[in-house]
Amino acid sequence: MNFYDKFIFKSRTARTIFFVIFVGGLFTFTSVIFKSLCNEVIFDYFQFPCISYLESAGILSFGYILAFGIKFGLLSPAESTKTDKTNSHKTESHYDDNLSESCQKNINQMSQEERLRLKTELEKRL
Repeated sequence: MNFYDKFIFKSRTARTIFFVIFVGGLFTFTSVIFKSLCNEVIFDYFQFPCISYLESAGILSFGYILAFGIKFGLLSPAESTKTDKTNSHKTESHYDDNLSESCQKNINQMSQEERLRLKTELEKRL
């Protein structure tokens, strides 16, 4: 019996529903806490009118979009591709960094003709 058999939600639909309910509940909880904090601390101190639950949810959503949009927009291309599952986007310089020492030694021992043949063969395959 593996871990997946022990898992409570075996179907994809059940896991999706659980995820949506969990994220929705977390968002609701943070919106209520934000509304309470704003109304009790910030707006009471500055004599501003109170905000509603929907307004606090909108402020949190807008803040989330700004924070994560700016964060991922400012990442350099090398940092933003860390989560990619394939290497098809990488350039030759990325491959040079990942070569093992023995492979690098073999390449250094090759003649210019052998390197050219290897390069053309690899270009055909890719």
